[in-house]
Amino acid sequence: MQYRVGPWTLLEQRGVLLSGDIERELDPLLIKLITFFLQRPQQIVTREQLIEHVWQQGYVDNNAINRAISELRKKLKHPDDPAIFIKTHYRQGYSLVREVATLDNAASTAAPQTAAPELLAHTQVNTHKGKQPITPTRSKPSYAWWKYMAAVVFIAVLASAAYTLNGSEFFASSQTTAVIAEQKPMSRHKVTWKVGSEYVPLINDSGRLLAYSNEKDASGKEGAFVLDVITRDEVAITYKDAEVAALSWQHNSDTLVIRARNATDSSCQYLAIDFNNFPELGEPEPLMECDHRFDYSGQLSNDGRYFYFIRGELYSHYIGLFRYDVYSGTTSQLIAPMADKVGPGSLSLSPDGKHIAYLQLDLDFQVEVYVYSLDTGEIKRMNSPPASFYRNSALDWYNSETLLYGDEKGRLLFIDIHSAEIAEAYALPDDIKMSDISYYDNSVYYSPLSGITYQVVALESFTEAAQYQQLYASDSSEYGLVAHSTGHYFISLRSGRPQVWHARDGQVKQISFLDHPDHALLDNLRVSPSGENIVLTEQKKPFLLDVESAKATAISELAHIPIMDWAWHESGQSLYVLSKSSSPRTLYQFDFITRELNKVRETDALQLVTGANGEVFLFKDKTLVSLTDNAQYSVPCELSMSSHVPIHVRDGYAYSMDYTYNVYRWALTGERCEQVQLPFEILSAVPDADGRIIITRKMSEDSSINRLMWE
Repeated sequence: MQYRVGPWTLLEQRGVLLSGDIERELDPLLIKLITFFLQRPQQIVTREQLIEHVWQQGYVDNNAINRAISELRKKLKHPDDPAIFIKTHYRQGYSLVREVATLDNAASTAAPQTAAPELLAHTQVNTHKGKQPITPTRSKPSYAWWKYMAAVVFIAVLASAAYTLNGSEFFASSQTTAVIAEQKPMSRHKVTWKVGSEYVPLINDSGRLLAYSNEKDASGKEGAFVLDVITRDEVAITYKDAEVAALSWQHNSDTLVIRARNATDSSCQYLAIDFNNFPELGEPEPLMECDHRFDYSGQLSNDGRYFYFIRGELYSHYIGLFRYDVYSGTTSQLIAPMADKVGPGSLSLSPDGKHIAYLQLDLDFQVEVYVYSLDTGEIKRMNSPPASFYRNSALDWYNSETLLYGDEKGRLLFIDIHSAEIAEAYALPDDIKMSDISYYDNSVYYSPLSGITYQVVALESFTEAAQYQQLYASDSSEYGLVAHSTGHYFISLRSGRPQVWHARDGQVKQISFLDHPDHALLDNLRVSPSGENIVLTEQKKPFLLDVESAKATAISELAHIPIMDWAWHESGQSLYVLSKSSSPRTLYQFDFITRELNKVRETDALQLVTGANGEVFLFKDKTLVSLTDNAQYSVPCELSMSSHVPIHVRDGYAYSMDYTYNVYRWALTGERCEQVQLPFEILSAVPDADGRIIITRKMSEDSSINRLMWE
């Protein structure tokens, strides 16, 4: 028997699909599977029917059925006919949604004509297992969100400072045969409307309850909400006096995992809440305690026994993936930190609970997609192009075998985890920039890539947190501040693109006029002891800026060194340069007069710290080591992610912060750590000559969760 479906003709006896000059072979199982569907067009076929009539066995693992359906869909995909062939119906089965014609043998070789898709009407809301590829067909609205992309605070901060508007050119690679779909007519609308930055949409597998977080709601705190997408009923999640963030839904469950963080007492907990009786909230059940500064991105296993989470190693910039046994209370490490990587950025547990996908960050904040097998411990890198910044990347599961990855160029990539290849790629409109995505039933739900701005404020006294005032008011971001005897130096976007500015006695002046793209990243600003020269990096390239002439000169001798940190020598004629290319790292000294680059020592230091008097310290192992006399000073404060948390020394005190709300101070010769808590998130804390602490305040722009739908 021969059949025609859409542009294909099935030659059952030969086991091939024909369409013009395209011929695709089918293995025996796929022949039986497609024939079973062709004999029942536009009828819902249950898994039990497939097991009985196709596999003809008493039991078949669900994954085997999923793989077979996925493989058949790939075989049926036609370059000239993007409409779907096989549709998933939540908790019911599958249907062939194309018209089928029966042919005799004589007519079977005729060139088939493309048939218009006749979609089966449906009202069911599908789960992740039933996600369908983007097609130009209309479908019923649905709200399937899965995914938590917690902001890695220090990375998000740096990425935000370099916020870019990327082009929308299509992805092309010799390593993949991905088909790029043409841009389709789309409609979009907001799903949420609260004040603040709303992000990380999450939906349970029933498609009914949408959870999301709000970075700064009307109360000024981080909050979390759950919305019934059908009735529009909504509840706020509260837990004591803590700030709450929604992390993830447990698969096949109405249990939501949240993080409750209290900056007042530095407490932090992961909790699970049952929403089975929504809008009533179940009693929050503690899963485990967390570090309020750097624990994030967690998900509960399908059976509820394990909690997978990412944790930053204390006093290291490395990050690891961990598993907590809820029953025994023990923690084990699944992915250890790597010397040349920052570590996993965000995790996503597959719907079948067998794999964890995560974004792997390197020291330059580039990301790649990896998949970890919970059965074998195998780690596999997916064939996906790296994005410039972690914050511009989004990850979700399309089904248990396929990932959906959104990159910074506005593309959605479907990646097969077994072959690690990009199976399909789709382009989005140029004006859509996403930080979180979830695709479901011909729709993309996303959190827009909202901007983050920075204000410079002055904390008048270390012991009086409430006494602060804004400095250098501007609507644009100001960051990278250096307090110097000649005033304050910082990077600002107030002139339309990043430039170096100088402030003194209330007067603000632009002192660099670099000719670079609007989105260029200026970073690593360091002012010489005399204030006559500044070193900085522009797109990671080192430059020397003459303050008086505003002339910028590339430092070619350092162009080959991946600079982790640098600091001026107290003479003002040379630089200490800490390289991040090896472990142990290498400390160099570069002389501006002789243009010589000399190796000073190998070190495990995480950063260079400059005192107000020009003295330079190495920071490592909770210790500051002077490069002048090798004197050592212990750090009594519990600082997190210390390679990227800047430390400043002035008048016998060291100052630092934790990228949340806290500023720390300790005497170099003392053992006591003092702490001040601020009512906003901070990027840096720098002491100045007037006894003030100059704070860079982080502020997120308002944003709402959006839905994008193909017409």
